[in-house]
Amino acid sequence: LMAVARNVIANTVGTAVLAVATAATTIFSFRLAGSEQFGLIGFYFTLHGIVAILDTGIGPGVVREVAYARSGEHAIGLGTILFTFQGIYAGVTGLATIALIAAAPFIATMWLTARTISPGEIQYALSLAALIIALQRQRTVYSVFLEGMEQQVLVNVLQSGAAVVRALVVLGAMLLIAPTAVVFLGAFLLACLAELLLTAWFAWRATGSAGDARFSSAMVRRLRRFLLTSSLAVAVGALLQSADKLVVSAMLPLDVVGRYMFVSQICLIVLKLIAPNVTAIFPRLSASIRRGDISEAKRVYVAAAQTVSCIVAAFGLGAAFFGTEALIILTGNAEVARDYHWLFALLAFAYGLYGFALIPNALRLSEGQPGTALWSNLAAAAVYVPAI
Repeated sequence: LMAVARNVIANTVGTAVLAVATAATTIFSFRLAGSEQFGLIGFYFTLHGIVAILDTGIGPGVVREVAYARSGEHAIGLGTILFTFQGIYAGVTGLATIALIAAAPFIATMWLTARTISPGEIQYALSLAALIIALQRQRTVYSVFLEGMEQQVLVNVLQSGAAVVRALVVLGAMLLIAPTAVVFLGAFLLACLAELLLTAWFAWRATGSAGDARFSSAMVRRLRRFLLTSSLAVAVGALLQSADKLVVSAMLPLDVVGRYMFVSQICLIVLKLIAPNVTAIFPRLSASIRRGDISEAKRVYVAAAQTVSCIVAAFGLGAAFFGTEALIILTGNAEVARDYHWLFALLAFAYGLYGFALIPNALRLSEGQPGTALWSNLAAAAVYVPAI
């Protein structure tokens, strides 16, 4: 378990830095830009969550194939695996980007309701958001490839370092140019481009040689059922996480949307704290189950489940008992703290409960059974989506 422990520690430290940088970006951009401009920034996060529906489910397939290749389970080279999934991500991301840019005029005029921001500015911000999402989704394939190689220390250095750079670039641009969503997103775009290029370089370097790189349609056909089921499960899960934000953004003014998005982004930190455990155990679970080493799989699973329980309890209880004080510190606005502290507590527990499901879901994915997540998410969506 030493390698898993090392990866968990690396992931936890990296995620802590990432969470602090993300929280700092969220907090200071909210304070600088105000509720309405932050509502537009928050809508970008919602769009990103929706587009993640299209390709996040592919990630486990990348990790499993890399784990099998490293253990000698099949003859497909690492370069071929990366090149194939790189092409899949590029195709999905390209179509999604075109659709988002085409939909920007409709969203700017018919969906969002702004008091002081013009439809033209909203449309420009949405176009920038579409390009950012394209870069971030394409970067995902290189990150999950490195995770499958169990180079999670490197992944965390790249992601946490990029988060710190993004925070400095974005907040610096808002201070020096203008505290608006367009400036936020423009600076964010430049930082994301640099992160994509650097992560891609390390991923291709990890393959050892790009000489065997080719698109393997045979591998895609072999994995199509796993990838489709996994993607559908993630799609329904993303719908569950985004439905409230879509409804709020359609029915309420952007300044109210901004406050709601702010609280939601802070609560998402609990999932960011849980994610390192899932990332660390998944390659090891896949390999141990493939070998039939069930005792190792049990040890890894129980350790991760115990860690997640502690994280959820600490975050949820902290939000419940100290939510008002935390929001006063974060927003500097007593009115927001008074009106939103119960929302803060409810969302913290909701995201925590969702996080509990990620550990057993990782186990089922490592067994090649993504259907469990799909059916449980469908059952939740059947209740939640009509209710919201």
